Amino acid sequence: MEGILESIEFRGKQKDNGSWIYGFYIVDEKGASILYRHPLDGSLDRKEVYPETVNQYIRSKDKNNKKIYQGDILKYDIHPSLKDKVGDDELLHQVVWAEHGFYLWRWRSEDMNPINPSGITESFEIVGNIHDNPELL
Repeated sequence: MEGILESIEFRGKQKDNGSWIYGFYIVDEKGASILYRHPLDGSLDRKEVYPETVNQYIRSKDKNNKKIYQGDILKYDIHPSLKDKVGDDELLHQVVWAEHGFYLWRWRSEDMNPINPSGITESFEIVGNIHDNPELL
């Protein structure tokens, strides 16, 4: 089980306090839960989460070395000389799952072609997610 926990990571909002928890997602007779390593002793523990908040880590990090998850809202770090020509809301992208993997969809744009985040995420910064910051969209 240890290899699985290290290779696939999810996050979800806990039902008991609304905070985010990170680990392996499971659904069974007890409902939707995140299985995680307890920070004090390393033992496995589980917390119930709201299933609609569960998002997968896309195995990429932003320019601040923060892990990027499905549902995150990223802002493109545009060159300073172009900032006055483009509105902030035009630089926002949502991380989505499409047919064959994760993509970045640019919001408020006629260009609806998805961007594959592999290798380019260092130009983006996480500014929120669809669950905590829907007003960004």
